Amino acid sequence: MDRENEDQCAYTHDLTDSDYLSDLDGDEWRCPHWSHGDHDLCLFHLAPSDRDVDPETVVTRLRNLVTGEADALRPTERLRFIGATFRGLDFEHVVLDGPDTRPVDLRDAKFAGPVVFSHADIEHPIRGSGATFEAAVQFVDCESRFGLTFNEATFEQLLVLDDAALGSLDCRGADFQQLCRCRRITVSGEVNFQGSHLEGVTFEEATIEGDLYFSEGTYRRRARFDGADVGGVVSLSRATFRNGLWAVEVTIGDGLIANDTQFGGAVHFHEATVSEGSRIHATRFESVADFRSATFDSLSITPATFDSEVRFDGARFAELNLDSVAALAGISLAECAVTDTASLADVTFPEMLDCRGADFQTLVIEDPGHDADHGMIDLGGSTIKSGRFGQSLGGVVYDLERATLGSVVLEEGPTPPPLRWYRFLRTDFEGFDFSSHKLAFAESGWQLHSSNDPRGVWTGTTPSAVDLEVTYLKAKTGASNTGDSEAASHFYRKEMAYRRRKYLSQVRGDPRLERRLKAGILTLFNLFMGATTGHGERARRVVSSSMIVIAGFAIVYWQALQPPVATGDGALDYLALSAQIFLTFVLGTDVETSSLLLTGTAAVEGFIGAFFIALFVFALTRSIKR
Repeated sequence: MDRENEDQCAYTHDLTDSDYLSDLDGDEWRCPHWSHGDHDLCLFHLAPSDRDVDPETVVTRLRNLVTGEADALRPTERLRFIGATFRGLDFEHVVLDGPDTRPVDLRDAKFAGPVVFSHADIEHPIRGSGATFEAAVQFVDCESRFGLTFNEATFEQLLVLDDAALGSLDCRGADFQQLCRCRRITVSGEVNFQGSHLEGVTFEEATIEGDLYFSEGTYRRRARFDGADVGGVVSLSRATFRNGLWAVEVTIGDGLIANDTQFGGAVHFHEATVSEGSRIHATRFESVADFRSATFDSLSITPATFDSEVRFDGARFAELNLDSVAALAGISLAECAVTDTASLADVTFPEMLDCRGADFQTLVIEDPGHDADHGMIDLGGSTIKSGRFGQSLGGVVYDLERATLGSVVLEEGPTPPPLRWYRFLRTDFEGFDFSSHKLAFAESGWQLHSSNDPRGVWTGTTPSAVDLEVTYLKAKTGASNTGDSEAASHFYRKEMAYRRRKYLSQVRGDPRLERRLKAGILTLFNLFMGATTGHGERARRVVSSSMIVIAGFAIVYWQALQPPVATGDGALDYLALSAQIFLTFVLGTDVETSSLLLTGTAAVEGFIGAFFIALFVFALTRSIKR
């Protein structure tokens, strides 16, 4: 046995004050190593100034104990160095592999100089809980399949684990007064910094197969996890990130949890990929929150406060739930996609909730803008297959320009007309139920567009005649596809009215004469069809127009026929004659005249009569079909 003398080291360690020593029995632990020379203490517990050997001898002695080349008074405790004092440790390019896999126990040890395990192969767990490291600690490119434990340790200088391969990393309650750098680290188990205090931390491009805990800690400088791949859950609950968090292109396999978390600086999850359910609860973001182009299976934020801008542009979600969220500087969901349900309840924003170009399977908005006196939800160019658009006490306007609406329910605004709170322009209706909003549409005169919204968002903006024609064309098509013939009829007439305006604008402004003439003819035809048939939607208007034509020609005959028709009935004779010509296309048989003009007049009336009969059949057929 390799020993210095027959006496046991006199060092004892109090076990009553530290939870990380609870695996040891009793209230006091005594060092199992041999005392050194004439001293009562072993080589590891002597003060460095009392040692008569150089620091390398101490390191060699420790390594021999690990490898089994040396032994202790109690062999089962040969790797316990609790409360030891070292100038430093240099195990660079060393293989630490002994006859067993007992932990190298450095709990409550003190290291005055650098600790270097770079490029080492460590086949024992390293326990450094409660230890104090006054100089830099390096585990660069080392392998430790059993992992490292530094619970409640103090690192006064840099801790570097770049390119290390560990079984686990446990730093709960540790105090890092400088940066903790873990770039490209690979951990097959769990990484736990719960309750730790760090000047700064970086896990850029790290691979962690287990969970990652940064809960209940304080992080003074920016925390960075860019490009990291975490197989388990990432917990940030009750932590304070004073200078923000960067997790660009991070991959998380089992969800992100942030309950009662404070972010003092910018938070970036740009292009992150997060599987399973993620929850952010009672959390405050004091600077920009960036979730652009991120992918979440499910994300629930309820409640939360964003003092600066929050952006989900281009993000992808299976489910999204924003409840009692205050976005004090604006929120953007532009071009995002939600394949299941997006629920936005009591979301407060200053001016606009930007959802332009988004794609929602189901979008439910309740109490938007809270009780704010202004605000707009911009859904321009978005696709909403189903859902509900709610209103708040103060009201909010919805811009649906070029959007695609499916089975969506529109809640009526707080002031009439109820649909004045919704702006439709070139909007596609694919499954929208107009019949459920029939009274609201009727109250607004079946007018979809608005240039005088309650919040003045687009007051003074006048859509072009072409835009309005297309708007009502799309509405007519949508209503027809759902079988709502009444709505389709109203929208068709609006479409024709704005088509007429389009022609008139061409008459006034087109520089080419032939186009102006063509537009003028189309304008007159549009006017005629609208006045006489309601553009094919009003069969009764054809009858009324026919009666006017008959009466007009009756007056012509009364003035032109010589001798007059004299059957004793006066004006009724001329009305009967005009009606006979209108319906039969020939001059009445009781009338004898050689006037070519009168004969021609009768022929014109007959032709007009035939035309009106055809219009009546057309309008009647359309009305029956409607």
